[in-house]
Amino acid sequence: MTHTTYLGDSEATVSISGKRRTAINPIFALVTKLFHIGGTYPFHETLEIVKENGKWKVCGSPLSLHQNV
Repeated sequence: MTHTTYLGDSEATVSISGKRRTAINPIFALVTKLFHIGGTYPFHETLEIVKENGKWKVCGSPLSLHQNV
């Protein structure tokens, strides 16, 4: 789910919420069930974006979305 809040013509915040799964090869689906290693984890992140030269750009550290995966 996403929610965008515009702070002006060139600034906004985007809130992203969802669930992520541990990446594992689908061939090992039975193994993940047996050892409980294919869990689903909720996440919530807020990104600050700015408009420069007609394009929206993300500020801060958007790569924090992939931590602990």
